Amino acid sequence: MTTLPIVLAHGIARFDILAEILRSKLEIPETIPGDQTQYFKGIKSHLEAHGFTVSHPNQSFAGSVDLRAEQLRDRINEIISSSSSAKVHIIAHSMGGYCQVNGERCNQCCTCGILQ
Repeated sequence: MTTLPIVLAHGIARFDILAEILRSKLEIPETIPGDQTQYFKGIKSHLEAHGFTVSHPNQSFAGSVDLRAEQLRDRINEIISSSSSAKVHIIAHSMGGYCQVNGERCNQCCTCGILQ
């Protein structure tokens, strides 16, 4: 089954990065495997287990929508140039949903937790 790559676009202030920094500074071993503590808890590993290629790029922690959209666009271009796909699917939460990208590169964008 050939599928388009999926990009998970996170919202502002990724709490999982804060936990990772704290765990590193306090030298606490990571006891939870995989992506169970990531922003999109378990979604990446679930999709990959079902044959999808999934990317969870890290945009600026609390950057502007324009900055984060530029970072997301750059990452999508990298994903497309390293795959045989011409487009990606995006699953976006909160501020990640405001980072609109060129429709020529995005097949579908599923958003949750954004204000209209």
